[in-house]
Amino acid sequence: MRTTLLDIRDAGAVVPEMVDSVISFDRFTSFLEKKIAGETSLKKEFYESVLKQFKAAKIPQGSFTPEQAPLYKDLLELVFATLTPALTDHQQSLWALAMAAAPVIFYATDALGELMTDETTGKIKCNIVNAGSSEEVQKEKGNFVYSLIFDSFYSFNPFHTKEEMIQAFPNPQTGLVKYYRVNVESSFIKVLAKGPVPELKPSDLHEEGEEAVNMETLRSKLPLSLFRFEGFAVLTLTDVTSNYAVEHIKNIIINRAAAEMDRCFSDVIHSLKTLVENPQVEFGLMPVLRVNDKLVFDGSLCSNSILVSNAESGMGGQAYIQLLEQYLQNPRSYFVRSVASSIRDEKKEHLQILKQQGIEAYALLPVYYNSRIAGVLEIYSREKESISENTLEKLKTAVPLLAQLMQQSIDEFNSGINSIIRDKFTAMQPAVQWKFNEVAWHYLQGIQSGKKTPELEPVYFKNVYPIYGAIDIRNSTIERNKALRADFINHFELLIHVLERLNDTLKLNMIDQLIFKCKRWLNIVIDVLAEIDEQKIEEFLQHDVVPLLLHFKDTNPDISPLITPYFDAVDEERGIAHINRRQLETSMQTINFAISNYLDLFKDELQQTYPCYYEKFRTDGIEYDIYIGQSIAPAKAFNYAYLKNIRLWQLTSMAAIAKMTRSLVDQIPKPLQTTQLIFIHANTIDISFRNDEKRFDVEGTYNIRYQVIKKRIDKVHVKSSGERLTQPDKIALVYFNRKEAKEYIEYIHYLQEKGILEQEIEELELEELQGVSGLKAIRVGVK
Repeated sequence: MRTTLLDIRDAGAVVPEMVDSVISFDRFTSFLEKKIAGETSLKKEFYESVLKQFKAAKIPQGSFTPEQAPLYKDLLELVFATLTPALTDHQQSLWALAMAAAPVIFYATDALGELMTDETTGKIKCNIVNAGSSEEVQKEKGNFVYSLIFDSFYSFNPFHTKEEMIQAFPNPQTGLVKYYRVNVESSFIKVLAKGPVPELKPSDLHEEGEEAVNMETLRSKLPLSLFRFEGFAVLTLTDVTSNYAVEHIKNIIINRAAAEMDRCFSDVIHSLKTLVENPQVEFGLMPVLRVNDKLVFDGSLCSNSILVSNAESGMGGQAYIQLLEQYLQNPRSYFVRSVASSIRDEKKEHLQILKQQGIEAYALLPVYYNSRIAGVLEIYSREKESISENTLEKLKTAVPLLAQLMQQSIDEFNSGINSIIRDKFTAMQPAVQWKFNEVAWHYLQGIQSGKKTPELEPVYFKNVYPIYGAIDIRNSTIERNKALRADFINHFELLIHVLERLNDTLKLNMIDQLIFKCKRWLNIVIDVLAEIDEQKIEEFLQHDVVPLLLHFKDTNPDISPLITPYFDAVDEERGIAHINRRQLETSMQTINFAISNYLDLFKDELQQTYPCYYEKFRTDGIEYDIYIGQSIAPAKAFNYAYLKNIRLWQLTSMAAIAKMTRSLVDQIPKPLQTTQLIFIHANTIDISFRNDEKRFDVEGTYNIRYQVIKKRIDKVHVKSSGERLTQPDKIALVYFNRKEAKEYIEYIHYLQEKGILEQEIEELELEELQGVSGLKAIRVGVK
């Protein structure tokens, strides 16, 4: 036991203002008297003996200073013996006596003395720091002192102080920190007032609207100089390094920014070293990263891993992946106490790698998140006998947090891949996502290898079968022109009426001239043979009409009611001058929405039979492209039956859509009909993703011809009659030769038998298109 004086102020610690404080045994002797009165065992004799010695002691004025503590060493040893269990070893126990309200330790066990004393100076270590800010520590200690006063003199205590705090003890040799919980027992402290104690109530200590005590107000109303503190505090330190290290890891994970994963891993590794209390032990964090269900390794996310660093520098990424894949097939704790000894028994490649790197001991721990493996914790050291089973046991408390961290890194890795796909490509479908994953991963590797602008690999699929269909709104251009013409008639009739009423009031020649122009425009839009120049009409209205009407409306309040109906009428959302276009747009949207929903519903069913790429386009109606073939799903064998299934679905869905849009005619403001078109192309084509347009397109001269035909056949005419091929309530199938159409004719017969299609099948030759000749078609009605 030691009576060495340890003044915390010598370590540069921030402490509250100094108070009048001396050491006294009054409260301790009272404690002994209570124990004697209530004790019936042999302990009573012990307490009586101790009390006798304290009463026989000659202590001037009944108190002494810390500097005088060595004079009363025997009494201090009796305090230790009384307050600690009999089995307490002062060589191990962290226990001390301190001044009642001052930061001074005057008696301590050898263990605590060694922990806090600088062997060179004999004073407290200067590197002892508090696990918190200096302001927080000062506040805690100030609260503690005032809490003693309020407990002694007032019926309330505004401080809910904890009789413990966390103290950090850095080790400059290892660079690690040990954390201790300091418990303060204050029952042996007596607070004496040097004079009258001011009366206080809780409201005197708070600023209006605040719950916390205002310390400046408290110090002014109740200065510590009014009091004297006698007795001593009992300090007990408990090692909580393990708990604190785990808590620190938790805080790192919670508070980190997404872009700081490298730094986060580094901080976590330092906390793991604190947890195992050994700076010679290194850790590797290896989240399980996959692209298309295949393992990949990312050096930036496999922080400090000895295996990953070797994979990058010489072992080879593929060798590392194979090694990790083998481990993940049967993940379990793996511990090699001595790598050198194990090599003699096990001829394994990874042990050779570890030996070459000077690794003496090595371990792996599988890390699970929600019952799925999220990564592997690697533990290794270049020092002999530095890792034991006890080391691995200490790590168990941190593993759940490491699992969360590894899962976060996996999620962010996947987000990075998806972000590149969204940025460089577009929203992807599952059928082709795997290809974009590969390209994005290779792009990331290029960036990490130091390339400023790595080349983006092309995304393409060879030898795929194209399926094209189009559902168009019949005569949509004609319907738009009709709606526009009807709205302009309404517009000019109302405008002329408003201008005539204005002219009756204002009698201005310029209004008369404007009426003349409006009537001329009205005659043009009424004439169904005349072409409507929408742009010129809008220019006339915005340049000649609107400014004049607004001028009259603003400057002549009396005539404003004459003009307001016009501006109400030209409101695009509610006005009569847009009613026909609104009704047409509503009708077209209703039809397209129904078609789009129908196609999307069956798109998911198609993917279940065989993955295919499906893309939908909105025009006046709906067009779609489907591509299917082995290159789109290399992991699943392609069979021609899958193509036949999609073609039958296409014909069936076209019939269903024709029936559906027919049933909508009575439910929409403008009766509209749809036409259904299929282009049969028996041969395979190549497609590639165009980064500039964010979509797939055909590749090669022959394949481009397919695209050209597809774009031109929507308005093709029948050669013999000159009528449009596409007609309402019918499905038109365009092809080049009879062999291509034969398969679809079988499907038509099948649907005729099911009562879906009409019995008549028209076989037609089509007019020549620019650069395209020899086109034929089949046309069949839908019941």
